[in-house]
Amino acid sequence: MPKTLVRLFAALVAVPFILIGILAIILANPESYRDQISAAIKSSTGYSLMIEGDLGWTYWPPVSLNLEKIILGDPVAPLARFDTVSLSVDLYSLLVQSTVAVQGLRITGLYLSPAIDADGINNWEPEQTQPSSPAATSTDDTDTAVAESSFKLDIDSINLNDIQLEYRDGLTDSHYSLTIPSFTTGRIRYGEPVDIRTTFLAVDAGDGSRAEGTLRTSVTFDSALTTFRFSELQVSPKLTLPDQKPQSFTLSFDGELKLEQDYSRLDLSGQFDKSNVTGWLAADERSARVKLAFDLVISSLDMDEYAEATPVETGSSGGTPPTDQVSTLPQTPDDEIIPLFFLREYDIQGRSRIGQLHYDGYQFANALINTVNQDGRLQAGVEMQGYGGTLNLQLISLWKKAPGNTLTITIKQLDLTELAGIEAVTGHLSQTSKLTFKGSKISDVSRSLDGTSTFSVIDGTLDVRPIKNIAATIDSLRGKQSRVAVWPDRMPFNELRGEHHFNQGTLTQAMSFAVEHLSGTGTGGFDYLDNRLNYDFRINLGENVDSDFKVGPALANIRWPLHCEGAMDAGIATLCRPDKKGIQTLVTDVAKQELKRKGEKELNKLIEEKVPEQLKDVLKGLFK
Repeated sequence: MPKTLVRLFAALVAVPFILIGILAIILANPESYRDQISAAIKSSTGYSLMIEGDLGWTYWPPVSLNLEKIILGDPVAPLARFDTVSLSVDLYSLLVQSTVAVQGLRITGLYLSPAIDADGINNWEPEQTQPSSPAATSTDDTDTAVAESSFKLDIDSINLNDIQLEYRDGLTDSHYSLTIPSFTTGRIRYGEPVDIRTTFLAVDAGDGSRAEGTLRTSVTFDSALTTFRFSELQVSPKLTLPDQKPQSFTLSFDGELKLEQDYSRLDLSGQFDKSNVTGWLAADERSARVKLAFDLVISSLDMDEYAEATPVETGSSGGTPPTDQVSTLPQTPDDEIIPLFFLREYDIQGRSRIGQLHYDGYQFANALINTVNQDGRLQAGVEMQGYGGTLNLQLISLWKKAPGNTLTITIKQLDLTELAGIEAVTGHLSQTSKLTFKGSKISDVSRSLDGTSTFSVIDGTLDVRPIKNIAATIDSLRGKQSRVAVWPDRMPFNELRGEHHFNQGTLTQAMSFAVEHLSGTGTGGFDYLDNRLNYDFRINLGENVDSDFKVGPALANIRWPLHCEGAMDAGIATLCRPDKKGIQTLVTDVAKQELKRKGEKELNKLIEEKVPEQLKDVLKGLFK
């Protein structure tokens, strides 16, 4: 987006008033108006103006000036072209009060073509006006000054039809178009409310995005066109983005827009659909880089209403499908998560507070989002509450060269089942993560993610069906049933603790965890873009005979193999199965342990029967 957006807006707003100025000049110079108009507009505004078609008066009331084929700006690359222009004049004000009062302005066929070439030169900046020398002062100049002093803005209405705007930016190779079939106003005076009604269609030729709808408002502005006060501004667009279903929403607010030299600020208070919005936005172009600042308070924001529909059924409270359901999600596009072009164009300092935030099936409250971008460094933070706990994300990106990023995550007491529909592990999660990655896209994260997370889950349950499946396989091979095979499906626990490590990407991970008399390690990873995971776990069960989750000595303290592979959003019972090759080794280990245990049992029996009492404890410890 070009940094001269504010000046472009001011230039476009000034177009109707340039036409009104033409009328004042014509009345002051009725004999030689064509050249006088071009010279006066050039002198007062810096814009070149050519009238290629007819120019004449209609004298029957209302008195009207009619112009055809007007070019504003450089004839080779003009800012604006007009097919026909008609200005109606209040005859009483003209004859009795010697002032120009425009009763109406009608334009048909207005074509605006603001553009920036590959060298960054635009066509809407007026040329610098050269001051006139004292010797050049003439009667015509005096007449013009008299006419300008007697001119007042008093227009009954403006009607514009068939307006076309084409904006091209050679620096970014972007092309946007805006079509306005009709634009009408009520009476226009400085300092008084003006009713405005319009319809529009905006199109991004690059990706096909489009917005169409209506706008209506009452606006009050000053004679310098620097302050615009909006009352009951209502915009109702229908927005269509690539690969997404069309979205309709309503924006209604009161506000004030201030346009100063290279600085603009919008204060607003209103509604975005059902959400109340208050705050301000500002753009400062007084330095080499545009500075954007904002402070917004939003009562609620439901992003799910504007998200693309997916074919996957979601759980009752989270963004994942029910446990054990096989995923049908398509591959994820490789989106940019660090918006480099935007960060390189603007300095940013802003804050947003959202009372209720809904996104991708998740619901959070009291969200605070802070963003600071300057000197090649982005710092963005999000704090919010929900699911019985809090979530804090802090991102620091050094993007000036190849982006280097640090992400810190702090989670406190989030309910796993409520948060994401997870059934494999329930309870309240607390986690601290410090992760780093290079680049700006999801694929960059997949290749370069590094860092460590420590986590704990309290007062929860663990789905132990994969472990029971391993036990059943072992039992079938050795011909006897173990205690593990008849466990309940879910193991309650007081606390589960663990660590997780990324090493040069998401495909190379390592983790460890411990809960009750069960512990484990795992290696493997996932591919987010392909929605696939592949992990190998080794589970160790400590001997336990005092609960419903009994582990006899034959299966205790042996590393149980478990392989998990499939879609990332599928249930654990679907993903995780016994490792067949590992099972063979495991059965061998079980047999060895059983033989060893039996041998020790016989040895202990012999010691009890044959060894003197004072040597029993020493011998038992020696042969264990």
